Amino acid sequence: MSATRGFWINCYDFFLLPIVQRLPGPEGGGIHEDSIDTLHLILHTRSIGIVIALDAVALLAYNVSGMCVTGHLGAVFRTVLETTRQVYTHALNRRAINLVEFVID
Repeated sequence: MSATRGFWINCYDFFLLPIVQRLPGPEGGGIHEDSIDTLHLILHTRSIGIVIALDAVALLAYNVSGMCVTGHLGAVFRTVLETTRQVYTHALNRRAINLVEFVID
């Protein structure tokens, strides 16, 4: 499943997105994404490259740990764990929004 998803994401990133970026149209008021500019920025800005590398390592660790959980405890347990993670993430985001609103008031 992950390999199939990765395949389609790469097709989108490397083939479809550059084609769509070159299509004419008034959308964005002349401001459009540019893959070549983005690649240049990533390769020539050390801090951005480091953040992207750290993100890739974190995602690798997350996926490997998920596969280990599935292998040792089963897919149902992993699904429950993923759902719990999303619930906690939503709750923390809501708490942060409430805190910001309290500070602003």
